[in-house]
Amino acid sequence: MARASETEVSVTEAVVAHGRTVMGVDGKRYGPGETVEVPEGEVETLTDLGFLVDQNVIERKQVGPHISVSTGPTVRIA
Repeated sequence: MARASETEVSVTEAVVAHGRTVMGVDGKRYGPGETVEVPEGEVETLTDLGFLVDQNVIERKQVGPHISVSTGPTVRIA
């Protein structure tokens, strides 16, 4: 019986989702937007959990109001 390090694992490339970090088959960590090689059997699970970008979904940048500390509410002591 072969050890885990000697067995061939099929890998595939995927893109890491926003706000996530994934460890590739090479042992390095990859951040959002980077391409990582992961075992083919884990791609579906990692995509369902939100760690990898789903290639079938179109992501649109959300445009909303920009709020800064200076424009927010203030508290004054009388």
